[in-house]
Amino acid sequence: MNEEILAYYQKKEKETAQSFEQAEKWANQVSYLRLGVFVAGAAVSYGVLQQAFLMGILVSSVAVIGFLLLVKYHQRLDEKSKFIGQLLSVYQRELRVSNNDLDGLEDGAELQVPGHRFSHDLDIFGPRSVFQYINRTVTRQGYILLGNWFGNPLHQVSKIVDRQVAVQNLAAEKDFVERFLALGAVNLKQEESPEIFSNWLEQPVYFLSKKWLLPLMIVLPIGLIGMILAAASVPAIPLYAPLLYAGLHLVVVRQFLPHTQKAYVMLNRRYRELTKYSQLIKLVEGTSFSAGLLSSVQEQLKTGDETASEALGRLASIMQQFDNRLNFLAALVLNGLFMWDLWIMRRLEKWKLRHQDHLVQWLEELAVVDALVSLGNYAHNRPEFQFPRFTQEAPTLVAENLGHPLLDPTKRVDNNLEMAQDGFYLLITGANMAGKSTFLRTVGVNLVLGMMGAPCCATSFTFSPMGLYTSVRTTDSLQDDQSYFFAELVRLQGIVERLREGERLFIILDEMLRGTNSKDKQNGSMGLIRQLVQYKGMGLIATHDLALGKLQNEFPDRIKNMRFEVEIDGDELHFDYKLQPGISQNLNATFLMEKMGII
Repeated sequence: MNEEILAYYQKKEKETAQSFEQAEKWANQVSYLRLGVFVAGAAVSYGVLQQAFLMGILVSSVAVIGFLLLVKYHQRLDEKSKFIGQLLSVYQRELRVSNNDLDGLEDGAELQVPGHRFSHDLDIFGPRSVFQYINRTVTRQGYILLGNWFGNPLHQVSKIVDRQVAVQNLAAEKDFVERFLALGAVNLKQEESPEIFSNWLEQPVYFLSKKWLLPLMIVLPIGLIGMILAAASVPAIPLYAPLLYAGLHLVVVRQFLPHTQKAYVMLNRRYRELTKYSQLIKLVEGTSFSAGLLSSVQEQLKTGDETASEALGRLASIMQQFDNRLNFLAALVLNGLFMWDLWIMRRLEKWKLRHQDHLVQWLEELAVVDALVSLGNYAHNRPEFQFPRFTQEAPTLVAENLGHPLLDPTKRVDNNLEMAQDGFYLLITGANMAGKSTFLRTVGVNLVLGMMGAPCCATSFTFSPMGLYTSVRTTDSLQDDQSYFFAELVRLQGIVERLREGERLFIILDEMLRGTNSKDKQNGSMGLIRQLVQYKGMGLIATHDLALGKLQNEFPDRIKNMRFEVEIDGDELHFDYKLQPGISQNLNATFLMEKMGII
């Protein structure tokens, strides 16, 4: 994070902290005022009632209305205070990330697919990963979608460019991004289950199908009101008669309890989740975007004369009222008087009939915005990074000052790279710790980011989108009874088969065939490289086997030797981490073992 962006967050944190303190102070004052109005109103009303009954009723009514207005006002102040607090958390989090503190950020480890073609090798997911650095998603679906974008980057240039434009749009709409992150800061991800809504929508309506039920739901409560009035005015009617009549309501409600309970079990406490979705979608609906992808999302959120946010807010309200049945006494009174459960179920089913074709789509569109917001936030925080350009002609990868986005820019060493031919490979040699593996991951990570529509850590980056396949960190598997060597062979077999099928790949290999002896390893490595140069694609191959450098003489237009060198100066090692032509000359394993007293 450069100094300008750092100063921006520091200023925002300071201003928001002051606003939060003031908002909490004012909310507390209104809370005390509310209490004072209640106590004073009760005292005055009691005194007046002793003197003049009607005047006492009037004073009591005014006091109650004043108290309720203050309750409502305090609720709004409390919501405002919470939002400002969540906004403050957003700024504080970005400041922590600027110090390379990623604690508390979801790392996407659960999204790692075993045997994935590149994500494990490139540290895409897991602690201290690229995903953890970039991810700011606030919904479960957005989190999963962003992980899918990392694991399956786009190859079609038009789609990548559309996403690039959306990310650039969001990077410029910083106020929208910050409000989106703050509104979504209420951590409900562990509770969110969008599939529950899908399951509920698939259930047929039951209560609306009973045409006779609605007249019954109207007539019986009216009869109860009549019974109450009659019991109050006719001495011959016992006072317990309305209670018996209310019991009839409970009997009717009880007959439908299995169907009511089935819906309740599915939707229990989902109103918080829906309220969050409604607020986020309302923000999306009310923002003017220039990017076509974001405008398309807004179009998908439109439905008739009711906005998606209004519809979701209404559903959240219905579900919140549904939760009144959690209180046994409240459920008894509400169902005894109004057959509450039946009315709630009718409202739910009417909502379902109107919006069952929209709800899943709304949540999917929200997930798209959620994932894009993470990329937009990343682009805003790293303005020195550049969005790549693309070519679909001969396979190309040309980069200037290419570096790893997670490395400290004050210590990071960037490199240039140029590749522009099918079957072209850089054969990279170098001493231990000279920078080979970091360079391989640097190229791979930036290719992934570029094909996701995100900016890359480079001053210039042009490449041809293609499939990415790596073999850097192959592991054995006791569960599958698979040795390290065989696991690597399976990995390499997958690469060759995809090439034979005509797929163009960018391949990254690090120290092939480590599980066999030196001569066999050398012969096998040479044979594999001779295979690779025949097919579409290009790549990087890092090795300690200097003999492989002879392949440049065999394939002068397909193989180029590059190296990371180390300088040994007396008892010191010096690394410059700069990629340069040729085969590495200096080795350091024995030097390090002697210096550490191993030999």
